[in-house]
Amino acid sequence: TVSAKLVLLLSPLARELRSSIDFSERQHDHNVCRIFACGGSACSPPVLKLLGEAIGIPIECWNPVQSLDISGLNGTAPQVQALGPSLAAAVGVAVARLS
Repeated sequence: TVSAKLVLLLSPLARELRSSIDFSERQHDHNVCRIFACGGSACSPPVLKLLGEAIGIPIECWNPVQSLDISGLNGTAPQVQALGPSLAAAVGVAVARLS
């Protein structure tokens, strides 16, 4: 099935994520309880669900523009909102330049 193939494809990524999380938790002496993903297919609900289950931590899609005022974009706010998860790097650079 598609789900079984997706699990097979995501297994190496899940192992790497779990290893990185374990390392971070040991280094900083705290537990990771939420994970945010961003990017096009990275925010696919089936991908997030399978990865979250595999590593034992819920993963949510992060939209970096959801808390920004994008109302002045001449009617393109819905498109920007929809593309938001793919704009993480661009939003990060812009916010850093504004700070």
